[in-house]
Amino acid sequence: MKQLEIITYSPLHLKHTGLALASLQAGGIPIFDVSFCPISELAKAEKNLCAFKQQLPSDARFGLKIPLPQLQAFQSLIQQLEHKQHLLVISNLPTEQGNKTVLPMASIPKKIQLWAEATHIRQKKMDQPTTRVFRYYSERE
Repeated sequence: MKQLEIITYSPLHLKHTGLALASLQAGGIPIFDVSFCPISELAKAEKNLCAFKQQLPSDARFGLKIPLPQLQAFQSLIQQLEHKQHLLVISNLPTEQGNKTVLPMASIPKKIQLWAEATHIRQKKMDQPTTRVFRYYSERE
């Protein structure tokens, strides 16, 4: 049986990363949700992520949740994940029948574990071939 992992979603652009640190101390995996981070707050988010990383134990895992349309805008945050097996959760995936999405894998460091956030039953099939071309397929219910 697979071990249960607990994640917490936390903002990255606010005053501090206290919720994420508490999640780590409780054995969880903090995921910084930048869905509501305006581009004007990106510098604050970068600063908070740097400060957070300085407080981590060497074996700690954390991640970012970024909506698909904002992947390029938050590239500077994604690049800060490159040295460990951290997580990148892609949200806001399409739900239309037959829609295919190809992520810009060249801009995502190879060590990052990719997760897709499914929010609808039509979001059924995902594959990630060894070529690191991540395709997401939306299917009919």
